Amino acid sequence: MKKQTAAAFIAAMTIATLTACGGPKQLSKSVTVELGNEKGIKVTDILDISKDEAKSAKIDAKKVNFNKEGKYEATITYDKKEYKVTVKIKDTVAPEATVKDSIVVQTGNPVKVTDCISEIKEASGVADAKFKTKPDSATQAASTEASTETTASDDSGAANTEKDSSTESAKKDASSAVYAVGDVSLSSNDEITYVEAGDYDNSIVVTDNAGNESEVPVKISVIAPPTINGVTDKTITAGESIDYMAGVTATDGKGADITSSVTVDSSAVKTDTAGSYQATYKVTDQYGLTSSATSNVTVNNKPQEESNQVAADNGGSGSSSNSSSDKKNNKKNNSGSQSSSGSSNKGNSSSGGGHHSSGSSNSGQQASNGGGNSSGGSSSGGSSAAETPKQDDGDYVTSASGTKLKVDKSKWKYDTSEAGRLGPKGFWANGDIITMSDHEAIGNGDNKDGAKYFLAAGLIPQDFYDGLYGD
Repeated sequence: MKKQTAAAFIAAMTIATLTACGGPKQLSKSVTVELGNEKGIKVTDILDISKDEAKSAKIDAKKVNFNKEGKYEATITYDKKEYKVTVKIKDTVAPEATVKDSIVVQTGNPVKVTDCISEIKEASGVADAKFKTKPDSATQAASTEASTETTASDDSGAANTEKDSSTESAKKDASSAVYAVGDVSLSSNDEITYVEAGDYDNSIVVTDNAGNESEVPVKISVIAPPTINGVTDKTITAGESIDYMAGVTATDGKGADITSSVTVDSSAVKTDTAGSYQATYKVTDQYGLTSSATSNVTVNNKPQEESNQVAADNGGSGSSSNSSSDKKNNKKNNSGSQSSSGSSNKGNSSSGGGHHSSGSSNSGQQASNGGGNSSGGSSSGGSSAAETPKQDDGDYVTSASGTKLKVDKSKWKYDTSEAGRLGPKGFWANGDIITMSDHEAIGNGDNKDGAKYFLAAGLIPQDFYDGLYGD
């Protein structure tokens, strides 16, 4: 019995010694690790040792790329012995995407995946993302065409919505471009376009290279661009100021009043110098959508300066004023203020009504340009007939100098708002030609409304008006 016990003890010690010399048993020569999990190799899955014993084991995984699928070799060293193991890196987890809380896009403008996603979690660092639902192409095309026609026909200061020319080139380069969302690169930047305003529910499908995919819902608000209303062209006389915001309002795509956000760039307008200029209006809504409009500004010369220039062009002396006392004396003469020695009075009155001519009849001499000031000397009868302003058809008239002027024939003929522009050219406010009879009536004190128009046009001086019509 003692001999059997001793033999058993020796056998057990021999096995223990052999085991100690050979090390622990290797349970597996390969292990599968999830992509991106650098701590995925577990010693206890490979060697038959306890967790406490595994603490003294060392893992050499320098050849393992945990961020790329494939097979790699690693080495575990335990109790001075090395164990080889094959590490299989696999991607079995779908990417995770987070979308933005508020996504607003203008009607007719594309919205891209990168406009919607704020973050993507994907171990490989590479993914693809696409919108699940695409707008109906036929409906979108028809709506786009209608929208384009409306924009083309609207020239009243509506929003400028020109298509970005860079869009086409961006599409051409899309295949070679890489779009980054955080640490993840997208192989493409999918986009969709809505041409009708509204709130749209859609989804974005995110797929990694291993084919794992996830879907995240997204809500897109599509609104029209803001509009600027009431922008009109303006005409002033040099030295006058302009209230650019008079009658101008603005609303965003949802109808909210954003007039306070309108800015006007009038830096190019010189209100003290005659010429044509442009002022630009711009408004940006709370979503960053912008519209602009343009006002054409015309600055005319001061009336007196223009009247003097007309007189100079007609060969006049440039002098148009007489003393107030002379005009008062002229009013007392039954024949008016324009009598001439040895000549007919009719047709001799100038627009200024203040000069006397002598030596010959001047009938027809003062018809040119609405009645310039007459000068000394004589002129053959009818010599200025060819320069009489011509009445055109429609809402335009042509002055003696050949300038075509736009008029409003519905206006009151003595409307002084047009006096500075049309009076020196020989026209009343409604485009009617100023005749010699009109001049005579004004010079005789018989047409106060006409005299006011002449005064505003700079065709007669203030003291002449006061002498005849003084209020």
